[in-house]
Amino acid sequence: MSTITIKLIGTSPLLMHNNQCVDPLNKFKKEIAKITGKRKKTEADYLELYRLEFMAGLYIGAEGPFIPSRCFRRCLIEGAKKDKNGKRFETSISVLTDGILQYDGPRDAKSMWESGEFHLTTVVGNQRNSIMRTRPKFDVWACRFDLYFDDSDLNLQDIESALERSQKLGICDGRAIEYGAFEATVLAPVAV
Repeated sequence: MSTITIKLIGTSPLLMHNNQCVDPLNKFKKEIAKITGKRKKTEADYLELYRLEFMAGLYIGAEGPFIPSRCFRRCLIEGAKKDKNGKRFETSISVLTDGILQYDGPRDAKSMWESGEFHLTTVVGNQRNSIMRTRPKFDVWACRFDLYFDDSDLNLQDIESALERSQKLGICDGRAIEYGAFEATVLAPVAV
């Protein structure tokens, strides 16, 4: 096994969408359901709904917002598929840690919401309906992560090719509408 550190620098804004509200027992899901269940919603209800969607959509830990390791892995696999290497990457790579997001601004969810700079509320399609959705958004961002790979199956050129292909595909939410694009740099390969 080998490991390399990869740095991503955003070339388009990043949208997050933590899908934790799929769980009917999730605290945000329950709070959102209280509002969406109302027949007549007030302006205050809509504003609270947007705030709750932002909070639920954010990946955040003790050090602030982050991109989950599974997102990096999936991004690389999708890039590798362009070279017909998707299956090799699925069995030969691992990302063990999340990538702490680097950006200018507050690191806690409440302050991020209150600043008004870290969310996007827009119309999205939901089956045949158009509805409003709010997602965490970072206009200028960067992060880094460590990639472990089986060097008997993949080499640095394979990794760099997958990264090059995945840069335009993007990472996290809104990739189809050009959010999450990045430039990638491989830093300091280290043998494990």
